[in-house]
Amino acid sequence: MKNQLTQDEIQKLFDFVKSKFVRFEDLKYELVDHLASSIEDLQNQNPEMTFDEGLKETYSRFPITGFTNFVAEKQKALSRYWMRKFFFYYIEFFKLPKIILLVAIAFSVWTMFQLIPHGFMYILMVAYAGALFIKDISLAKRLGKRVHKYMFMSTYFGQLFSINTILFYLVIQLPIADFWNIVYPLWMTITLSIIIALETTINYAITVVFPKMLEEEINTKYAHLNIKIAI
Repeated sequence: MKNQLTQDEIQKLFDFVKSKFVRFEDLKYELVDHLASSIEDLQNQNPEMTFDEGLKETYSRFPITGFTNFVAEKQKALSRYWMRKFFFYYIEFFKLPKIILLVAIAFSVWTMFQLIPHGFMYILMVAYAGALFIKDISLAKRLGKRVHKYMFMSTYFGQLFSINTILFYLVIQLPIADFWNIVYPLWMTITLSIIIALETTINYAITVVFPKMLEEEINTKYAHLNIKIAI
């Protein structure tokens, strides 16, 4: 019969992982699951081995830095995971039929460049890009400590901030000398129109698409955490 740890021993593993300064709840569960499986295997191979001996043997297989490397690698992996999900969503806007919507938005913004002084357009673009950036921060603040409590949520918002920060930076770095008499060349108005079109699709994604992605992750991979969240 395969040996299984008791609830008290599982709790000891949670306490042990916490004592090693692992602050993310989802990583605690993952590490406890790994430690428990390893200890059970060791005890099945050697029935005389105690829980403490199994834990010591298992932990000795980690580097001298303990769980630090594991946490760092997991953070990188989750960041890449979210970026891939976001990337595959965005890439659809460069294919039919969604590219028609992207072109329509970009053309509308470009038309505004022809009708409105470019200096005023600059103000509108900065205000719009800034509003989307603040929207990200507002959502993260609304979720409060949970963003910092779970690594998969922390990396999710980290990637959103990165995307909007890049686009916001592209807008605010435009030349503003002789402000009210700015006349941007054609290539710049086209570029800005595309950036604003992308910002608009990102705004929709942040509001509708990505929260559904996050909820799906919570309901499938992280159901054991019993997270109650309304985005």
